[in-house]
Amino acid sequence: MPAAKGAMANPGGHRWVYDKKDPGIWAIVDDGCNSDCHGEAWRHNANEKLRGRGFRTVQTSLKKTSFKGLGQKSTNGKYMLPFALKLVESRTVLPGAINSHEMAGADHPLLLSQDTQAKLGFTKHMRKGTVAMDDYNGEHRDVVRQVGTGLFMIQIE
Repeated sequence: MPAAKGAMANPGGHRWVYDKKDPGIWAIVDDGCNSDCHGEAWRHNANEKLRGRGFRTVQTSLKKTSFKGLGQKSTNGKYMLPFALKLVESRTVLPGAINSHEMAGADHPLLLSQDTQAKLGFTKHMRKGTVAMDDYNGEHRDVVRQVGTGLFMIQIE
């Protein structure tokens, strides 16, 4: 079946990344997520990658939370994750940390919530597949697509 007029299989001609095997640490820019969350297996993978850089994740809360959406999931608590964004144009690195709920037994990457995206000043252009940062003169983040889902991801270290 031919693609609809104006439809693009890969907006922006993005590079495809298999996040579990890539040396980078990746997060999905998720508009359907109202709380930052990540899978337990993703954290283990991220910690292996962070160890070589002198960083690690830290559990900040043991309080279990239950999320409803596509099914019902329980968490292992909250973790503080090292978080840095590199701007494309100036190559400026913006360091920080993010608090994220860990989904027990899950392996999905960090999902950046709408709230976090708003606090970071993200402006997304879905047709072009770009993410700009309002507070940094509209400089862009490098955006890739996740192998298997096609979802937009950004590197966070």
